[in-house]
Parts: sequence; C-alpha cells; structure tokens
Amino acid sequence: MAKKEYRKTIQNLHDKLESVKSQDDIPTEKIEEIQGNIQDLLNRPEEEHEEMHGSMISVLEEAASHFQISHPDLTSFISTVINDLNAIGI
Repeated sequence: MAKKEYRKTIQNLHDKLESVKSQDDIPTEKIEEIQGNIQDLLNRPEEEHEEMHGSMISVLEEAASHFQISHPDLTSFISTVINDLNAIGI
C-alpha cells in the first residue's frame, strides 16, 4: 500500500507543478528540473523508489527553499508532499 501512496503523492506533485508552470512569474526551468526528477523516479521500477527516496526529498527541500519567498503557496504544497512522503515511510 505504501508504494502506491508514494507513487500517487509524487504524481500529484508532478501535476501541481504542471498547473503552476503556466504562471508568468514561475521560473519554468526550475519547475521542469523538478518534473524531470519526478518523471525519472516514476519511470523506475517500484523496487527502486525506496533507494531514491532520500534524493527526491533533497530535491524537494531545495525546491521549497527556492520558492519560499516568491511562491509561498507552492512552497507549502511541496512541504506537504515532503511530509507525506516521510509519513509513508518507504
């Protein structure tokens, strides 16, 4: 069950990033970098998700820091995703 939740949470983040990418004030390069990391994770077999968990959390923490001042709503969403992923406990 946890693996399905993990994948769903990551996919939700990918979708959220896609929806905010159209906003003029969001730097699309950063969004696309994060989406690339997410897509890389989603394309891997589920058995590899656990070993990539730490690197994904690091990417998300860096993204939250990057958007903290300019996009607090996006930062809040990313922080929620980080907490959700850690709670799943993969």
